Amino acid sequence: MSIPKKIHYCWFGNNPLPQKTINYMESWKKFCPDYEIVKWDESNFDINSCKFVKEAYKEKKWAFVSDYVRFYAMYTEGGIYIETDSELLKPIDELLKYDSFFGLAGDDVTLAMCGTTKGNDIAKAVIDKYNDKSFYQKDGSLNTTSINKEVFDILVDLFDLDTENVSNIQLLGNNNAIFPEKYFFSYDYMTGLFNIHPELYVKHYGDGTWLDSETKKMLEYQHKYVKIFGKTLGVYVGKSIYYLRSKGIFYFVKKVFNSLTHNDN
Repeated sequence: MSIPKKIHYCWFGNNPLPQKTINYMESWKKFCPDYEIVKWDESNFDINSCKFVKEAYKEKKWAFVSDYVRFYAMYTEGGIYIETDSELLKPIDELLKYDSFFGLAGDDVTLAMCGTTKGNDIAKAVIDKYNDKSFYQKDGSLNTTSINKEVFDILVDLFDLDTENVSNIQLLGNNNAIFPEKYFFSYDYMTGLFNIHPELYVKHYGDGTWLDSETKKMLEYQHKYVKIFGKTLGVYVGKSIYYLRSKGIFYFVKKVFNSLTHNDN
């Protein structure tokens, strides 16, 4: 069985597609001219069919709705999922030979683009995990755990992903391909920098629609100072200035103290 020539994307909330998304999709058509492109929204997915989705939809957290629906689409129909803020850079036909493919991103996965056959075991494991989840924590706060983290844990715990072998393509179980980060990981949220390699299939522009306003503001500071001081120091300086300006000196000192205490342990 191979992955069908089908591209899935999600767009919930009944808002029109932004022009930049339409522009990105032109690259999908350019490199995949004979692929069916399927839009998933309220018209073809029952948001009440999954508790997590129903609750995320109620909170208008469309990105978290899509976390589940993308795997539902791949599991029930097979195909390739592409984020709406992603531009294809080259043809992807050679990826269809796998039962699934995912890309690593440091100690995580990137889901800007991934694909599975219909009925794939990894997609099923993700769906099952979300079927057992609520979008609300016990204290009433939102369960905004990254799906990237959830998928990475599933690959490690259930499919024996070798985290010490991240520089090579790994085949897990029944022909599930896990690629090194240079194939699918292009945008670093922490630094605001792009990592463009010759092997890269897709450029993810990282709109970060799921991030809260506070996190977005902090990332703006980090990105600004990364340009001045480089990655490591820039992130630290940007985060520090953000806390000082938005939270005050006492909060900043507390954060530094907690960080030092944690590192000592």
